[in-house]
Amino acid sequence: MISSHNRPKAVIGLCNTALLCLLLSLIMAGCAPPPEPPTPEPVPEIAETAVEPAQDNVEVKEPIVAQPDPEPPVPEESRNAVSFGLADEEQVIDLDDPWQLVEQANSLLPDRAIGLKIRAIEEFLDQGRVKAAAIILDTLVLDDRSPDDQVRIEILRSRVMLAQDNPERALTELQKVDFGLVRNQSLRLTYLKTLVIAQKANELDLDATASLIELHDLSDSQAQLSLQQQIVENIRALNSLDRSLLAGQSIHSSTSGWLALAEALDFGNPDFLYSDFMDWRKIYPEHPATLDALARTHELYDQTDYKQIALLLPLSSDFGSAAQAFYDGFMDAASRYQSSSQPDVVLYDIGNSPSLSRIYYQAAINDGADFIIGPLGRKAANTLLTEFSGEVDTLMITDISEQASSPRLFAISLSPEEEAKLVAKKAWEDGYRQAAVFKTYNRWGERVADAFIEQFESIGGIVVKNEPFPPDLVDYSAIIKKYLGIDKSIQRREALEAVVDHRLKFTPRRNEDMGFIFLAANSMQARTVVPQLRFYQAHDLPVYATSYVYSGIPSPELDADLNEVVFPDMRWMLQGADLYRQAMAERMRQRSNTDQEASESAKNEKLATGPENSLAHMASGPVQESDVRQQDIFDPASEIQVATTSDQAFDATDETPVFETDERATAEDLGHDAPAPVTENLAPYRNTGLDRVYALGLQSYLLVPRLNALRNDPAIEYSGPAMTLRLSEYGEVVRQPVWLAFRNGVPELQRSLGEN
Repeated sequence: MISSHNRPKAVIGLCNTALLCLLLSLIMAGCAPPPEPPTPEPVPEIAETAVEPAQDNVEVKEPIVAQPDPEPPVPEESRNAVSFGLADEEQVIDLDDPWQLVEQANSLLPDRAIGLKIRAIEEFLDQGRVKAAAIILDTLVLDDRSPDDQVRIEILRSRVMLAQDNPERALTELQKVDFGLVRNQSLRLTYLKTLVIAQKANELDLDATASLIELHDLSDSQAQLSLQQQIVENIRALNSLDRSLLAGQSIHSSTSGWLALAEALDFGNPDFLYSDFMDWRKIYPEHPATLDALARTHELYDQTDYKQIALLLPLSSDFGSAAQAFYDGFMDAASRYQSSSQPDVVLYDIGNSPSLSRIYYQAAINDGADFIIGPLGRKAANTLLTEFSGEVDTLMITDISEQASSPRLFAISLSPEEEAKLVAKKAWEDGYRQAAVFKTYNRWGERVADAFIEQFESIGGIVVKNEPFPPDLVDYSAIIKKYLGIDKSIQRREALEAVVDHRLKFTPRRNEDMGFIFLAANSMQARTVVPQLRFYQAHDLPVYATSYVYSGIPSPELDADLNEVVFPDMRWMLQGADLYRQAMAERMRQRSNTDQEASESAKNEKLATGPENSLAHMASGPVQESDVRQQDIFDPASEIQVATTSDQAFDATDETPVFETDERATAEDLGHDAPAPVTENLAPYRNTGLDRVYALGLQSYLLVPRLNALRNDPAIEYSGPAMTLRLSEYGEVVRQPVWLAFRNGVPELQRSLGEN
């Protein structure tokens, strides 16, 4: 440091002059009045140059959207904000220039300035001035923030990240918020709106749909209208696996109704929207969805109007009951879903001779049919398929290969082989890579198992076991022990005991290379095989099957051993199971009320008649009460006889209908003494073995005018009352099933993996 006596004289002179001026100013200050407080300097103009320039005629958007679509401008009087300065004087600030909010915030203490800065950041984001928003966000004081302000800051930070094309960090910021602790209703809505945007930006469509449902439940009635459209559209965009996961993971009671609604509505034709919605409303009477909101979600596409449809059905054949069920479903749809271009329907009974199918087909054309459906039966369909000339548009009830495709040929079926392929994909999506196949020993089992194996191996899976079992045994213990490798474990134990000459404590172990079991069996066989598999150390192995594992008749006592068995089915069957559960719950409630009334009546009569008459009444009362239960209360056990006859022996020949009715209940099987289905008022075949065939007829009628549009755009799906489907490029209907699992002996939507 340089000392003062060594400094240059010019410098010393300047210092002395400065001291003299300072003394004079102090003296004058003592005589002068106190000065006014200094006016705070505005934010330097350099700050404005660091961001985008303010825009004229700014439009106001939703405050939580980083880059929203423009909306009509807000009136001028609402573009102002009121704040208070150091003197607590009310000031009106023009929000078209959010920098005024920042300048005002700079004059306040930090705990009061944070609210203005948050508002300024929101305005900057609404105007698309992301850089300015980010700069002000970084200047926020980290201390003295209320819990609500903390949530607002996290929301704003995520909005900035979204605008900067960084959706991963945006979602991370939002996940820091404990939503359960947010009590401010407006803030909860803002958070959920931002969360939906972030989840969609990260392609988390399932999570975004769940958040939309939660947002809907918290919103007012006006906001719910647009949210209902978004929910349905989001669900329709989900694949079948995500829909199942949404059903299992969601904590909202309305989720199952949203899923069913998205599946049920026909967005391709407004003529059917009302009837579809009302059918759905019967099952979900308390659901918040409204028809007015959903009517705007149509995806209109051109439909083909036909004047005359011919049905080729084997009514007078061994499969007459199935043909009748298909016809009833088709005609029920014709009467329920009427439109301005209603076609005539002409029925041709093709009898029991498959070779005549071509003759009936030509007769229908000669009679003026411009669309033909049928025939039913594998041989009849194959006969017509080999000679198909494509004179008119035709929907065959069979499977077709790509090689057999024709511009005027379409195909739909309930083929178990196609279901087996769906199961292979589903198991792979569920994370399983090693399959063990257990199949019934006949041609049907071979076909189904082969279809599964081909599909599973084509996507990278490994089949570690492929063994048959006889279809008509009761005790499968020896076969199952060999199948699971239990017999080898026992042999190793016996060999070791012989060496040590001592009996060992032993628990047999199965092969550890099995990831899951694919069971190719019908419901009667599954009821016998599955519990024995689980008894012999396979209780921890998931079991997948086709829809043939479910007879179509809800039978809790018979199917309780099938709990957690997973299978694909049409939505129609899920609706039937749901209605069954509702009817059973209602009848149990009625039974409880009847018991309570009987008890109260007995008590009152005892008091009124005295001990002697009371004893006599008690002796006769239970018998009468039992009689009342037998007549008025539905007993699930009464279905046992029907259910046990619903699965017939497999036919070893190829002369089986493509929907395999030889494994479903026929009308004769049901018999005149069978209990009426619990939902017969909604559909005549509901919860019977022919329900699927009836639904196939119902769906076919609604599908006909849409076939050409679906073929022209394979990305389009049609959600009819029975199932959701799309069309392959070569005309085959591809079903989008719901995934079901038995729980308490009745099918319901499969829950997410690991959920109890």
